[in-house]
Amino acid sequence: MYSRAMKFTSSIINWRLLQPVIIFLLASCASTPLQPIDQNFTGRLQKTLSAGITEISEKYIEHISLSNLALEGLRGLDNIDSDLIIQVGTETLAVYSRGLSRREYFLPAENNADNWSSLMAVILQYVRTGETPISTASEEKIFEAIFDGSLSLLDPFSRYVGAKNASKNRAERSGFGGIGVEIGHEDKGARIMDVYPATPAAAAGLRANDLITHADSAALAGLHPSKILKTIRGDIGSFVSLIVERDGETPLNLSIKRERILRPTVKLVRKNSILQATVTGFNNETSRQLATRIQSAFTDTPAQVAGMVLDLRGNPGGVMTQAVMLADLFLVDGKILSTRGRHPSSRHEYIARGNDILNNLPLVVLINGKSASASEIVAAALQDQKRAIVVGSASFGKGSVQSVSHLPNGGELKLTWSQFITPSGYILHDLGVPPAICLRGDEETADEAIARSLEKISVLQDVMSSGQEVEVSDKEARRSLRSTCPSNAQNRALDVEVAEKLIRDPELYRRIIGVSPSIASANN
Repeated sequence: MYSRAMKFTSSIINWRLLQPVIIFLLASCASTPLQPIDQNFTGRLQKTLSAGITEISEKYIEHISLSNLALEGLRGLDNIDSDLIIQVGTETLAVYSRGLSRREYFLPAENNADNWSSLMAVILQYVRTGETPISTASEEKIFEAIFDGSLSLLDPFSRYVGAKNASKNRAERSGFGGIGVEIGHEDKGARIMDVYPATPAAAAGLRANDLITHADSAALAGLHPSKILKTIRGDIGSFVSLIVERDGETPLNLSIKRERILRPTVKLVRKNSILQATVTGFNNETSRQLATRIQSAFTDTPAQVAGMVLDLRGNPGGVMTQAVMLADLFLVDGKILSTRGRHPSSRHEYIARGNDILNNLPLVVLINGKSASASEIVAAALQDQKRAIVVGSASFGKGSVQSVSHLPNGGELKLTWSQFITPSGYILHDLGVPPAICLRGDEETADEAIARSLEKISVLQDVMSSGQEVEVSDKEARRSLRSTCPSNAQNRALDVEVAEKLIRDPELYRRIIGVSPSIASANN
């Protein structure tokens, strides 16, 4: 029986792909007709799985064994074939399903990623030979099932992103070749909803409500929105020819050179003497966008600026380093953030570099229950360093950093690999940033909300101090601390009213900054 198994194993393993790994098939209870072996698929599978489980094992904030990751990945295939059974013994692993005979394999060494990924590839090749749902599933669906299975052992913020969505995410973070318009789909083509400033579209004179009917001689009418987007976008430096209809005018024929486009994440308006900046997310241009808009606000008009409201409400986060750079715009010195994880490269101290773009003018930061991750880094740093007054409700409480790992199949793994630690030393996770001015509801006036918060400023100090002591795993204790300023997801008018009042009353602003918790008070 053993020699027969050896002979049969050699018929299903491509040794060039799987060397130096040797996996012995122990038994087969019944013969199953084998389909032609897709050696390219097996190779892609092995390389991608090896890279994936290695990244998870090395980078995730907690240690998880390679064997557990691989086994849970195989079990994840039951999302495609609910009849698939993976049985693990002390030395062997058995696989079978409806219409697929039982086979057993020796288990590889505990921490050998190549061996485990090769075993997974061999098993996948086998289960695809039977008449099972896996045999007709796409490669992407298989990768998704396996990685979702492996990642079920991790936290909710760690996830696999398939090649198509990974490409979109990279475009959001780092930009894409385009002209700089937001478009809506209509029967006749693409309606321009917005034109980004300082982009090729703006330079070409395109306007909101223009209708793009043709791109590179192709009519856009009737095309799927994704096809329209793909037609207008292209390689950076290439040209796209457009026919544009504008109400009451002759259609425009334009040739526009594509540039790297990043979706604007910053809006800044001047309301009387107060700058109001809204940051909706963090991509690779966010801090530069805000700096440019602030500088323009100072140079475009000689009128005096009293201060700025930085609105981070509803901001879900994004690129962590951009949050650090944005906070650094307003800080002269001191710590912005610390990160701590298992991997050596996850441990950093981020220090301000000595330049305040507002020259110490009053700064108020607005947050709510949907302010998360990178936006929490900014709010916590500016509050801890006594550079801003934070107003609103407790933020989301996502105090972890995710690294992004590119996989050979074009997909990505987002893995939690470190925790945020604020300058005063508390960990944000499941706690959030406690605002100095906690707003509970619209039934209060701005004066009442400020007065109540001043009376309870010691409570905020206790939350920040306790946040250093309570373990992240103690969810109940952290929930209790968070309840001192319940989270609210709304963008309330009262938030802005309080912010404007603080900026217009320098004495009140200085008083609250003076009694607000800081690094010194939190550490004493």
